[in-house]
Amino acid sequence: MKDTIASLYAYFPKLTLVQQKQFAAMQSLYAQWNARINLISRRDFVHFYLHHVIHSLGIAKVMAFAPQSKVLDVGTGGGFPGIPLAIYFPEVHFCLVESIQKKTLALDAIVTALGLKNVIIVRARIEAQIHNVDYIVGRAVAPLPTLIQWLKGQCRIQQPPMPKSGLFYLGASEPHPSFTKPNPGVIQSYLLKKYFKEPYFRTKAVLFVPAKSFQ
Repeated sequence: MKDTIASLYAYFPKLTLVQQKQFAAMQSLYAQWNARINLISRRDFVHFYLHHVIHSLGIAKVMAFAPQSKVLDVGTGGGFPGIPLAIYFPEVHFCLVESIQKKTLALDAIVTALGLKNVIIVRARIEAQIHNVDYIVGRAVAPLPTLIQWLKGQCRIQQPPMPKSGLFYLGASEPHPSFTKPNPGVIQSYLLKKYFKEPYFRTKAVLFVPAKSFQ
């Protein structure tokens, strides 16, 4: 498939008309802001839908967040995976945390232009705040052992707990042994090549770490 909005529609055929319009608007909005600040690598922008939007929605292939639940996107950078997931799950509340002010200003503008009422942008370092959320998502933030330390106490365990409460991290299909060896069986790896056929996804996975692992 070419990297166009049609690729997204093919992989997610049940999008509503509103969602289709929001996803279609993303590319031009990001192009405008990317000309001013580096939200996405300019060399990679030609792969906007494949490498960023569809990749982010890989999480939606393995997890359906509960309506009205709270999701924290740690170190969101250019708004991935948080913004695509917020479009896909309009009844879920998303908090996107980023420490760089110029990025948070751009993300605020993008979220407003897309009409996303279920997203807030917070300028902060993730390890400096306690968010008490149901789920956490992330992509290319830090090595997993480091990220897990930052997330101590961030994800609540309810009684009964939310289904699969914990971290859904877009990473490599083979997690670094420095994390997996001390914690056998903790990480669940969902290979994205099962859902997307492009070569880009051959080494990509959604890694799930349950909330009890970083309380």
